[in-house]
Formats: sequence, C-alpha cells, structure tokens
Amino acid sequence: MWHGALRRMLCPRAASQGTLLSSGPPNWRLAASAHARLAHGGGGGGGETRPHVGPPQPGKLALPGIRHLVAVASGKGGVGKTSLAVNLAVALAGEQYWGDDDGGDTSGSGTTEMETTMTQRRRRLRVGLLDCDVFGPSVPRMMGLSGLSASSESLPSNAAGGSKPRILPMEAHGVACMSMGFLVPESGAVVWRGPMVMGAVRDLLGNTAWPPLDVLLLDLPPGTGDVQLTLVQRFTLTGAVVVSTPQDVALADVTRGIDMFRKTKVPVLGLVENMSHHACGGCGRVSHVFGHGGVRRMAEATGVNFLGEVPLHEDVCVGGERGAPVVLSDPTGIGGSAYREVALQLRRVLADM
Repeated sequence: MWHGALRRMLCPRAASQGTLLSSGPPNWRLAASAHARLAHGGGGGGGETRPHVGPPQPGKLALPGIRHLVAVASGKGGVGKTSLAVNLAVALAGEQYWGDDDGGDTSGSGTTEMETTMTQRRRRLRVGLLDCDVFGPSVPRMMGLSGLSASSESLPSNAAGGSKPRILPMEAHGVACMSMGFLVPESGAVVWRGPMVMGAVRDLLGNTAWPPLDVLLLDLPPGTGDVQLTLVQRFTLTGAVVVSTPQDVALADVTRGIDMFRKTKVPVLGLVENMSHHACGGCGRVSHVFGHGGVRRMAEATGVNFLGEVPLHEDVCVGGERGAPVVLSDPTGIGGSAYREVALQLRRVLADM
C-alpha cells in the first residue's frame, strides 16, 4: 500500500483511485516550496549543498551528497537507452573508486598505512538510477524490482530542511533506484499533461531520500521535450551521455539532442553506438543490421567523446527481461564486456572533471 501522505503528494484524487488520471491538478505546492528553500539555501534544518562540478549554475539546484548528476539521453525511442542506463549503473557500481574513502579517521585503530591506503582504494562507486519516463517506466523490470515504494516522514527534506515526507528508493545490484513504476501499480496508467509530468519528475529527483552517491544516472525519455527541459533548467547536471543506433534516421535526432544540451549549457560527456553489429550465435558471422560507425563519425564531427559500441545481442535482451543486467549475468560476454568498456570510458571522463 502507498503511504497516504505520498499518494496525496503525487495527486490528491489518486488517494481513492487505482490509477493516476489527469482529472485535476496534483498537489505540487509542497514540492515547489521545498525547491524554493533549496534555491535560496534556507530551510528549517540548515545544511550545505554539495555541488557536482564547481558551484551550482545561477538559478539551478544541486542535490546534497550527489557528486555527479548524469543524464542518459537519446534523440528517438527504441535505440536501447534504458538498457544502456541500467547496465552503466550496474557496471559503475561494480567499479572500484580510486580515491579517498569517506569512512573517517583510522588513526589509533591499529591499521597500518598500507592497509588504510588499500581500504581507500577499494571503495566501490556509489551509484543511483532515476527512471524519468513517467508514462512507460522500464527500470523496475530491468533491475528485477517490483512492488510499491514507501515514504518516510522522519527524514529531513532534501531541500535543506523541512518536514515533507520523502520517497525511499529501492536497491538492486548495488544501485539505488527510483521510478514512477514504484509509485503506481504495474497495470496503472499515468495520464497526465505536461505540467503534471514535469512536477512529478522534479519530485522524483529532488524529493527522493537518495543516499550519498558518486554518480546518479537519469534515464530520460527520448527526445527533447518537457522532461528534458525541466531537468536541465532546474538542476545542475554534470553532463549527458547520448546513445543512438548508427543509421542516418537516428543520427539526425542525435544532432538535435546535442544541440539542446549545448544550448542549455549541459556538457555532452560522450556518445554511444548501440546495436552496432550483430554476431550470429551459430556461425559467428558479423552483420551490420543498422549500418556501422555512424555514431563515431558523429562524435568526431561534433567534437564529442566517443564512449564505445554495444552489439545487438540476445543476452542483453534476456538479461533485461529477467531483471539480471548482462554486465552481471555474463560480464565477459560480448554484451557485458561492451557495456563495461563504456562504463570505464565514462568513469575516466568523470574523473577528469
């Protein structure tokens, strides 16, 4: 069952309905006041905002405790963006963090200097994943999560104070996850207009009780619509990763996506070519179903990092359907190793920022 306060927060009429229908405006006033407190650095409980890269951009919000906020975007649907976001998140969560630990002072504990150094170097990345597709959330299934999330009235607001209930993320494969799929029944329809969707996305990001994270990936819906503009204009993003298949009809929309991020002053961290080729499981013959190399050429032409290629492979699909991402189910296979290489390249880009 939903927590009553959470349901009222999302939509007052939903408290007595099985689905969220656009029969009336949702109650976003609490969210708006929380965001205003964060923007002005105030609030009942005080607190310090931790920026992603340098100070927050004017008029934008930085979430406390989250080092890098990275959007995973695509110009059009059906290019494997959510598969990339899910496998990137799980792969990054399995990477060791080569830097200082936050575990506190070990002096006087009998720990040698070498042991302390190894402990610092062994800490894995803390990763989160937000499913920003309100209408068709896929992250729960692909991460093997089910059920409805809860909220807690005992946690302070992300907006540096306040008493608004916050949504608790779920965890799978070492990744903290949030999705509209955790807030509505699996068969429940979300039939909302643009302003309601934008309010929901703001709350899913800004009012979730995220743990301290090194990277929070945002799985955006395809295109350059309301959700994308809400996030890039409201929050301070470290940058965006754009995924596409290699054929020209998809690359045309990649150009528009890159243009949107540049116009909103969000760095494009890199491009990924998905479904780059298909290797027959029987004879091993490689075929380029959608062409090959188009995204790499696009990266070179636009001066953007090329993060890698991911093949069209059955194991990627099967892993997503079963909630076992291929980077875990077959990390050294064709699909798993490709995603891990993309994650490594992204990790290197973030380390330089």
